Amino acid sequence: MGATAIRVIKQIIRDRRSLLMIFIVPLLITTVLFFLLGDSDPKMSIATNSQLPQVTKSIEHHAELAHYKDLTHAKEALKDGRLQTYIDYTKSGVEVYFKEDNSLYSSKVHTILTESQEKLSPDSKITSHLLYGSNLDTNFEKLSYALIVVVAFFLIFLISGISFVREQVLGTLERILLSPVSKVRLVLGYTLGFSVFGIVQGNLLYAFTRIALDVPLKGSLLFTEFIIIILSLAAVSIGMFVAIFANTEFQMVQFIPIVIIPQILYSGILPIDGLPYHLENLKFIMPIHYGATALKKVAIDQMSFSAIGYDLLAMLIITLFFTGLNALFLRKYRKI
Repeated sequence: MGATAIRVIKQIIRDRRSLLMIFIVPLLITTVLFFLLGDSDPKMSIATNSQLPQVTKSIEHHAELAHYKDLTHAKEALKDGRLQTYIDYTKSGVEVYFKEDNSLYSSKVHTILTESQEKLSPDSKITSHLLYGSNLDTNFEKLSYALIVVVAFFLIFLISGISFVREQVLGTLERILLSPVSKVRLVLGYTLGFSVFGIVQGNLLYAFTRIALDVPLKGSLLFTEFIIIILSLAAVSIGMFVAIFANTEFQMVQFIPIVIIPQILYSGILPIDGLPYHLENLKFIMPIHYGATALKKVAIDQMSFSAIGYDLLAMLIITLFFTGLNALFLRKYRKI
């Protein structure tokens, strides 16, 4: 028993990947979670139709005060992200407009209204309005777009990565590399082959969520298909890239925390506005961020194709980048 324990300890100590997972990765993940789940101060731009000093000073104390002529212009600014909240003071009360449900924004606006209402009319009725997602009741419905993307990405990443490692272990990849087939065509073949299952899986998840779970996902099914296809290609290309550096299926599984957990954190499930040290900018290198954003625009906000063009292009660039790396590093790191 003692000899077995010592052998296991020595084996892990000699494996740099295991040491990384044990000592470094948990600290990095915990640090990111600390910032994500701790108190954050999101940057907000708030507009109002009130010119009263009590109101404008309260807004300027907590956020950037923006100016828009009327509610119509303010709604346009809300839709394209230039404005986070519009506070409309009417004779019947206070109307507060948000683009979508956001606990960080609503909490800050509540503080502003509390301060200003104490000086104005404490009994005024406050009504909140959402431009998008007002028909979503449960937390699952509100986050369904992100959950679909996370589950689809994770499973096809894992399946493609483990399958690619198995190809190497069984010697199939070595035999193919000895043939005249170029590495680029080989990588593209593997990517397209694995992606078929990712596309089927993504469609199954979307249909199950929409039909069986009765989540009101609407918007164009064609646009949704584009998102699923490119997301699957991105997941497979990253899964294959990780698999190149894994000698066994177990080592492939070891890479999951490094790749998947950051993707989940920046998928939209957790609010990232106001993170210190510009950590929110890490979302721009996460394919899940673009996939979830695009699916939300289509299925929840029911936007047009032009609204998701940037997200699709970003995922496609990430896919091509990792596909190129796969072709470049395949022989070098596998030593075949």
